[in-house]
Amino acid sequence: AWIKSEPDLARHEAVVLERAQMGDVHAPEVIAFDEFGAQTTHPAVLMSKVSGTVDLHPADMDDWLKQQAITLNKIHQLPTNHFEWRYVDWFDSAELSVPSWSQQPNVFDELIDILGRPRPTVPHVFLHRDYHPTNVLWEAGHLTSVVDWVNGCIGPAMIDVGHCRLNLASLFGMEAADRFLYHWRKFARAKHYSAWWDICAFANGDTFSDALEIYGGWADFNKTDVTLENLARNLDELAKTLLMNFKYSAS
Repeated sequence: AWIKSEPDLARHEAVVLERAQMGDVHAPEVIAFDEFGAQTTHPAVLMSKVSGTVDLHPADMDDWLKQQAITLNKIHQLPTNHFEWRYVDWFDSAELSVPSWSQQPNVFDELIDILGRPRPTVPHVFLHRDYHPTNVLWEAGHLTSVVDWVNGCIGPAMIDVGHCRLNLASLFGMEAADRFLYHWRKFARAKHYSAWWDICAFANGDTFSDALEIYGGWADFNKTDVTLENLARNLDELAKTLLMNFKYSAS
């Protein structure tokens, strides 16, 4: 289904990985790719193996967040020239509705209203587009590589930041999500925080769906303490924080 909607998927990932080699970012290197599956039956990308493993139990949470923020800034500094893929939403703002699991329906109503307003103009950078803790690898407390680059594109930096914040809030609560934002803003070239695009990243995470689900990848890496109850609570808290930030930035 994904290939039907994006038939250039293999070429897209290969080109993104080639772009990642142009900066101070550790990522797999492209060895070869078969865009249409002429030799491999299905579209395919062959890439180098990178070292490290996912770590969802950091010994030093703040340093873990800081290293991820610094690395994301490096990704955003990759060159954007002659790159054809651009950011698109993973949601339809006209179809958003308050999720039945939320205990903050008024907050979600306000977020839906905000997402229906004109989009603020912000600088565009190179995006990983799916940057979160299970796409980052570690060895002995050091971030070694970033993987899963298939969605790379050009767009607002806060889409990456907000997506990571959504995952951090889901996994660990708002303190981790806000601390990540603090570190990102500290190391970003342009210290501009767009509350609107942070809300947009929240909506991209399927957070307005009634079918609240726990991402299976977390359990694969021994993060088994996330329940539907605390996930819903954490997402409600993130929604309130995003609304508060938007109102503060608009005042």
